[in-house]
Amino acid sequence: MPHAPGAIGPVAGEEAGANLRAQFFVASAMLTARPCQPGIEAAPRDTERPAQPSRRPDHPVPPNILIKNQKAQLQLGWTARVPLDEAMSLAVGGSAEILGDLQVEVLTRVGLHNGMSVVDLGCGSGRTARPLSKKYEVNYLGTDVVQELLDYAALNCPRQYRFLRHTELSIPCPGSSVDVVFAFSVFTHLLHEETFLLMEDAFRTLVSGGKLVFSFLEFGIPLHWGVFEDTVSGRRASTLPHLNVFIERSVIQIFSQHLGYEIVEFIDGDKPIFGTNMFGQTIAVLAKP
Repeated sequence: MPHAPGAIGPVAGEEAGANLRAQFFVASAMLTARPCQPGIEAAPRDTERPAQPSRRPDHPVPPNILIKNQKAQLQLGWTARVPLDEAMSLAVGGSAEILGDLQVEVLTRVGLHNGMSVVDLGCGSGRTARPLSKKYEVNYLGTDVVQELLDYAALNCPRQYRFLRHTELSIPCPGSSVDVVFAFSVFTHLLHEETFLLMEDAFRTLVSGGKLVFSFLEFGIPLHWGVFEDTVSGRRASTLPHLNVFIERSVIQIFSQHLGYEIVEFIDGDKPIFGTNMFGQTIAVLAKP
């Protein structure tokens, strides 16, 4: 079913690419499209759950959960009873451990270090947060629209990590207060104007020299064609589970010019960058002067 203007489709368990399906093309929980509201500061409230002690051995929930289509953002197009950890990995596209490690490597490459303040847009079940907490000591805020995913992420991350349910097309932080904003497989499911609004508010929140890091799909990478083919097939059969959006580097360059970003680099999704692993989606690294 086509998405209404401004609406964000649910997360899918699979995201195309015959050889990379559910391994590299990962769908994070999306943000609901609403007007940007700069200046919102994250503070403890009903929708923000304090993180529990790091890596608790037992979950205070049943070891198995039933995944159903009506669960917002846990819509996988099928119903199955699976272990909790596996369900939370599938909810953000699968292969969470492998991808989480790769994403932290990307952040290392762009200059992340101890003591920085970071915002993880579409943090999901903590795919990036968990490996990040093992390598760095940072001031971390993860935002998502799905409370179940946020609760799970909090169970597996340090107590000082903050997880906030946030449904606006904005970043709930004061201006010039964040060193790195990252959004892995978020803009791949947003309309271009929604991506622009988030890029705009990221610029507001970043300190001078701060980085915006995000992944995207582009027609210029042959590997991404499989995503488009699957999207076309799903649209033809009226079974498309979520919105897939391609955005070319030239568009990102134009957005950056209008918003004031400097382009640091593009990391091709189809080339090994960390050992033998490639990320799948292309990565853009932008800086606020």
